[in-house]
Amino acid sequence: MKLLCGLLVAVFSVYGQALPVVGGVVNAGSFVPGPVAPGTIVSIFGTSLANQTLSATALPLPTSLAGTSVTLAGQPLPLFFVSAGQINAQIPFGLPNGAASMIVRNVTGPSSSFSVSIAATSPAIFTTTADGKGAAISVHVDFKLVQKLSGQNANAGETIVLFCTGLGAVDGFSTAGVPGPSSTLARTSQATTVSMDGRPAQVSFAGLAPGFVGLYQINFVVPVGVGGDVVTTVSVGGVSSNPTTINVRGAYTLGASYSGTITSKAGDKFPLSVGPFASQSATIFTGPYSIFSGTLAVDRGSFLLQSTTTVFTLLGRSSITGGAFVGIMDTLDAGRSFFGLLYDTDSLDKVKDLDSWYASFVFTLDAPVVPVIPPILPGVSAACASIEGAVIFSGNQFLGRVTSNTFAADSIGNKYGLYGSPFSTTSIFNEYSLFGSAFSSTSAFNSLASNPPIISKGTAAAYLTTNQLKTPGIDPRTLYSCIGR
Repeated sequence: MKLLCGLLVAVFSVYGQALPVVGGVVNAGSFVPGPVAPGTIVSIFGTSLANQTLSATALPLPTSLAGTSVTLAGQPLPLFFVSAGQINAQIPFGLPNGAASMIVRNVTGPSSSFSVSIAATSPAIFTTTADGKGAAISVHVDFKLVQKLSGQNANAGETIVLFCTGLGAVDGFSTAGVPGPSSTLARTSQATTVSMDGRPAQVSFAGLAPGFVGLYQINFVVPVGVGGDVVTTVSVGGVSSNPTTINVRGAYTLGASYSGTITSKAGDKFPLSVGPFASQSATIFTGPYSIFSGTLAVDRGSFLLQSTTTVFTLLGRSSITGGAFVGIMDTLDAGRSFFGLLYDTDSLDKVKDLDSWYASFVFTLDAPVVPVIPPILPGVSAACASIEGAVIFSGNQFLGRVTSNTFAADSIGNKYGLYGSPFSTTSIFNEYSLFGSAFSSTSAFNSLASNPPIISKGTAAAYLTTNQLKTPGIDPRTLYSCIGR
């Protein structure tokens, strides 16, 4: 009896694995369920999908790993990786649009049929967090990763490479599991576009990345006029990808005033205030600074700031000691904050060793003041009275006024005016403008906007944005009842 029980246990351990159960299929780039295109890399989730964890070690990709295989509409899927809970595979090229039946088979047997929707395109951008959110995986032409680091971010006007999946059919290539060709490049059959903060980018190539399976690359030029964490999407065949960000050294806005910290090389820290700035030209600005110990200003003076193609340079002088200093600094968020180093000399040309700095600094744009509620006017609701007459702006760009008089020329409620028309480039209600697009970093209606418009009344101000992380903030949709929308 003991021998029989032992044999049964041994047999069950080999053949008694449960049948696979498919729980869902997502695009491996965006990690979003929904239609997938031929050629797309997908992740299949479920239970008992495989009896061990195993990755493919050679190309072309196998259609069976660790005794596990997958079919879709009767066609085998090339497999990158299998495990008990996840399978990464490629959708075959040439499948027609519509519902298709997926079956996973392990060493025990097949799963129940799982319906997968096939579409011509399902673009998705790969991200550094591997969940379809945040920073896109993009590289410079030397294939170094574009990162949110000074000197490693992208530059306006630079050609960079973005990695995606789901761009659909390509010309002259239709074999899944096989690396993209390098001799004759496999270009996407449908036109592919890239948008950065609502601005179109010039695409020079979109197609399979040579030497990789299911991976598409897009070579494009970063448009002028964007900066910071720029919301980037890909569109092909009328379908848009997951929104991601690419950090760009480009457009920036200097705010009214900044606060931060200056730190000596020995580690001593002092509060720092900077600004307001005065513009001398498009690239040269001047402004005051103060350094504090507690509430006492231990140093103050002024400096000249110049934007170059790589960094910001500054030349300053203390009004207390008369001493001169120079510095280099940068911003990674289009002027919301800056960081840099200071050198004890009167010219950057005299700095022979970049490590000879005597202090570092970082300063951030001062937060807007929470709006003050004025007295309620007779016949006007409390919600509308608090913002009647408030003005909206982005940097130095005036975007209109909040008023119940929807016939006023500068009213955002005037659907025929410059600031209220859904077709005006200066309107927050133009879904294709920099201030109204769901993908623009300067938009009131982009929930990821890094630099949304400001709404101000008197000395009070707040962000006008649907981005809940921007505080204090006012949701632009709450203005509708006050401006007749």
